[in-house]
Amino acid sequence: MCGLARENGTVSVVDGAHAIGMVNLDLSDMGCDFYVNSCHKWLLGPKGTGMVYIDEVFQNKLRPLFIVDDLGPRPTARRYDIQGTRDQTHFAALGTAVDFMHEVGWPEKVQSYGYGLSRYLKERLQEIDGVRLVVPMSADTSGFMTAFIIDGVDLPKISRRLWDDYQIQNSCTQVNEVHYLRVSVHFFNTYDEVDRMIAALRDILSHIV
Repeated sequence: MCGLARENGTVSVVDGAHAIGMVNLDLSDMGCDFYVNSCHKWLLGPKGTGMVYIDEVFQNKLRPLFIVDDLGPRPTARRYDIQGTRDQTHFAALGTAVDFMHEVGWPEKVQSYGYGLSRYLKERLQEIDGVRLVVPMSADTSGFMTAFIIDGVDLPKISRRLWDDYQIQNSCTQVNEVHYLRVSVHFFNTYDEVDRMIAALRDILSHIV
C-alpha cells in the first residue's frame, strides 16, 4: 500500500500504535514515509513515550518546532527529539523497557506465547452462543488482540460488569453504531486467566438472557 501511495505521489503515514512489542516490524520493507507508534502499549514502556520514523526525503522538508545546538538543526531525524524544557525521565526509562522485553524473550518467546494464548481465547469465545468474532483467527492480522460482538446484549454494560465484578480489563468501542468488545493478552497473562474471563462472561450472560 505504501508503494502504491508513492507511485501516485501520495505521502504515506502509518499509525502503528499497536505494532512494536507485538509483531515484527521492518520499516525498510514497508516503505512508508512516516511511521508513528506508542511505546506504552505492547512494548510496556512509560506512558507518554513514542517513536516517529521520518524518511530521509522528508527530513529536510519538515521543520522541527524547536531549534537548538547553536541555533541550527541537527543533520538527522534527531532534530525532532527536542521538545523544549520538560521532564525526560520517562524517555530515559524507555531503554529499560526494551531491555526487559529482550530478557523475557522478544521476539520468539513473546510472540509464540502471545499468538497461542490469543488463539486459545478466540476458540473459547466461540464456545459461547451469540459470540461473533470480528477479527481473523490468524495472528498475522489480529496479533494479541481479540474483538467480538455478542448478539442481543448491551455490550457496554457487559464491559462494565467484567471490570466492576471481576476486575477483568477490557475495552468497549463503538464503530458505526455497533459496539465491539476487545480483550487483549500479553506474555504476563495465563491460560487460567483466559478461562476465568470466559467463566465470568458466561456468568454475566446467564443473568441477563
